[in-house]
Amino acid sequence: MCACTHTCTSGQDPARSTCLSEPCALRASCNCPPSHQGWTRFTNTKVFLGRGVGISHWGSTPEIIGYEAHDVGLSASILGLGYIHDALVRCRTGAHLQLPCDDCDAEQVLAWGMAGSGFEWYDTGQSHIVSRVTFRNCGVRSGDDDGEMSGCGDGDKGCLPLSSVWLLLTHSDEHVPEFMQATSGISYESCGLRYRFKDYIVDRGDVHGNGLNSTVSARLQSWYDADGSASGLGVPTIIGSAVQDAAEW
Repeated sequence: MCACTHTCTSGQDPARSTCLSEPCALRASCNCPPSHQGWTRFTNTKVFLGRGVGISHWGSTPEIIGYEAHDVGLSASILGLGYIHDALVRCRTGAHLQLPCDDCDAEQVLAWGMAGSGFEWYDTGQSHIVSRVTFRNCGVRSGDDDGEMSGCGDGDKGCLPLSSVWLLLTHSDEHVPEFMQATSGISYESCGLRYRFKDYIVDRGDVHGNGLNSTVSARLQSWYDADGSASGLGVPTIIGSAVQDAAEW
C-alpha cells in the first residue's frame, strides 16, 4: 500500500493496475509507470453458496483462470481491463440453498430472493474479455424455456425474476462504450433468460426498473461476439443495443 494515499487510490476513479514494485520507491509521484504494471492472476478459484458476487475485483488487469462458481447470486464483477478464461458457472446446482451464515438462511432467501446471474458487463470505460466459459442453470426460467430443467425457477432452489446469464449496466452517459466487451467459446446449458439491460426502465408485469431515463450506454451498447457462441449465430457477430428510443438505428 502506498504511503502517498492522496494519489494512490483504488476503485473505479480510476481503476488501477497492479504495480510490480512499490510505487513511491520508484520516485514517480507515487504512480506506477507502465513499465512496472502487471496482472493479478487468480487460478483454479472455486466459490459456492453466496448471495452476492463470487469474485469481485475493483482494480484493473485481473486474470481469472480456471474459475468455478456454484449457487451464487452473480459469478463475477470486475472493473478496468479484465480477463476471464476457462470457467464453469453453475448459478443453481439444484440443491436447496442453505447459506452458511446465521442471518441469511434458506427461509430468508426464499422470502427476500437470491439472484442467479452469470456475468455483469460494466459500462464506463471498461474492457472485458470472457472466453471458454460454460453457464449452467443461469437466468430466470420463462415460458420459452425447455421445461423445468432450464434456468432457475422459484422456491429455495430458485432465483430472482430479474436474473439472467448476462447483465449489461446502462447507467452511464459518459465513456461511450465502443467494443468494451468481447467473448468466445461461450456455452449455455439449461439456461433461462440470457440478456438483460440492468438499471434501465422496465415495465413488464410485476417486474419494474428503477426509473432511470435512457442513457448513452444503453443506446450505444456494443459487444464483439468473436465466434458467435454468445449469440448462438455461430459466426463473428456484433451484439448491439435495441432499446426502443434508439428507433431504427
